[in-house]
Amino acid sequence: MSQDKQVVVVPCSGIGKAFGSVAREAGYVLCDELRPETTRLVALSKLVLGDEEAREWVRRCPAIAIDGCKLACAATLVQQSGGAVARQAAVLDAYRRHKELKPDGIAELNAQGKQLARVMARSSRRRSMSFARRLLEATMPRLPQRKVGIISCSGEEIAEGTVSRLAALKVLHETRPGQTVTICLPLFLAGGEGERTFAKFYPPSPSTGASSSARPTAPKPTRDSPRPASS
Repeated sequence: MSQDKQVVVVPCSGIGKAFGSVAREAGYVLCDELRPETTRLVALSKLVLGDEEAREWVRRCPAIAIDGCKLACAATLVQQSGGAVARQAAVLDAYRRHKELKPDGIAELNAQGKQLARVMARSSRRRSMSFARRLLEATMPRLPQRKVGIISCSGEEIAEGTVSRLAALKVLHETRPGQTVTICLPLFLAGGEGERTFAKFYPPSPSTGASSSARPTAPKPTRDSPRPASS
C-alpha cells in the first residue's frame, strides 16, 4: 500500500525498563497482527540518526507514537522529523487504567506485560482504522452514489467527437437525469487519484467518436502528467 494510505507506528526504543518493552510489544502486535495492511513500523533509532526514508514516512503519514516514559521520545522525534502525531499512547497511562496488568521483565515480558501491550494495541487499532477510512474517503470523488459514469470522447478535430459529446449530454440531461454522472476525459487522464478513482466508483459507459481499431491508446498517467488549466 502507498504511503498515502498508511499510518506509521513509532514505539519507544528504551531497553532499561519494562514499560519500554511494553511499548515495543504493542507496536509489534498492532503492525504484525491487528492492522498489517494499514500500518508501518518505523524504528525510533532511525529518526534519531536522521534516516531519510524513515523521516519521509513520518512526514507523509499520520503517526501513532507509543511512549514508555514521561520523556515521550517517540512523539518528540516524530515532530522533530516533520511529522504529525495523530495519536500519542503512553504505557504509564495504560497501566494506570489497568493496575492488574503490572509489566515485568525487559528481555522477556511477563504475561501481564504482554496483555497490557495487547490492550494498547487494540486501542490504537481502532484509531488506525479510523485514519485509514478518512484517508480513503479523501481520495474518493465527492459524487452521488449508485449512478452510471459516462466518459465521452474529447476529440474536437472530427465530427464524430462532437456527436459523442452531444450523445453524452443528452443522456445526462434528458434520458437519464439523476442516474448518470460524467467527468472530462482529459481531466480523467491527467488528474490525480481522485479523478482516476471515478471509473472504480462508477461503472463507466464510454461514448467514443472513433472505431476501436482507430482509437489511439492513451499513455498511462503519471504523477508528472500536466494537469489541465482550471476553467
